Amino acid sequence: MAKDRPREPHLLALDPLRPQYPDVPPEITFLTRINLPCVDPTSGKVSPNKLGVLANWKHQYTLETVLVELRRDMATPQNRKLAQPAEGATF
Repeated sequence: MAKDRPREPHLLALDPLRPQYPDVPPEITFLTRINLPCVDPTSGKVSPNKLGVLANWKHQYTLETVLVELRRDMATPQNRKLAQPAEGATF
């Protein structure tokens, strides 16, 4: 992917229906492949200990909080430089 091109849209699944939510963070899984340090490259699951908002989860956080933080992580200069899988590739 060229550096100046925006990222292609990615599909992800959020699971806020865990019995302990919102006391525990939601599980987030990308359905389309993406190369990010916080995403397991074999499953697409976001590692809670690698994304600040999940690692430091608070009851008052919302799904919007998580999505904003994830988008911010995707936009960091070091992550924007990462090579990305082919558009539409899935886990």
